[in-house]
Amino acid sequence: MKPRLAALALALVPALPWGAAAQAEVVSAAPAGFEVRSVRIVKATPEQIWAMLGRIGSWWDSAHTYSGSAANMSLDLTPGGCFCERILAGARTSGGGTSQAAGGVQHGRVLMTMPYASVTLDAALGPILNEAAVGRLTWRLRTVEGGTEITQTYAVAGTIRGGAEALAPAVDGVMGQALERLAKALAG
Repeated sequence: MKPRLAALALALVPALPWGAAAQAEVVSAAPAGFEVRSVRIVKATPEQIWAMLGRIGSWWDSAHTYSGSAANMSLDLTPGGCFCERILAGARTSGGGTSQAAGGVQHGRVLMTMPYASVTLDAALGPILNEAAVGRLTWRLRTVEGGTEITQTYAVAGTIRGGAEALAPAVDGVMGQALERLAKALAG
């Protein structure tokens, strides 16, 4: 892996103050792609989880934004809906600079939505955005004894400088953290 890409991958893995995601795993990893999966059971209804997914800015980690604030994140849970981030003029950005003008990032686009059951996004997240690769982020909800099981998968395929398999563990850490933050917000 090139040093710059390796540093970016390592920067994606912060310490989790409340522990690692339950049943998080790198399902597969190869030079041309990878899949990571996290599963968590929460004491919330599918309707409550669905509503919280739509309020992504309230639980996403600001450390994993371009604007420096998760409050600028939004997710429209309709087909074609945007998983977007506003970047305000004058905002300090993740790269350490200051935005000279207002801008934004389309992190993903909703491809399929089955309310209270599943949503799939075309999403090239983080360092994948600048690679010749595609990503699919899916949340599936299933009622189980004691609550609802959330299965979050993120699959990436394409050409990634340094090889996709090198990014898989870091992305698994970030995605596992995202699911834990969602669970924590639901427990709220």
